[in-house]
Amino acid sequence: MTQTQHTPMTKADLPRLMTRPEVADYLNISTGTLANWNSAGTGPTPVKWNSQSVMYLPEDVLDWVHSRRAE
Repeated sequence: MTQTQHTPMTKADLPRLMTRPEVADYLNISTGTLANWNSAGTGPTPVKWNSQSVMYLPEDVLDWVHSRRAE
């Protein structure tokens, strides 16, 4: 039986998370609007960082933007 060696993860290996102000700025909306969208379940999917804040994966924000395209 062989052992598999795992390379330890570093901070550089983790995805960058965007803050609510960064996402709001990117979408050209207020942070309050983004918070309201999150409460209603209609905005980009947040990552609950702790009980007081949320963060966003950039790819989730982009996926949400692409899903909003008018047809």
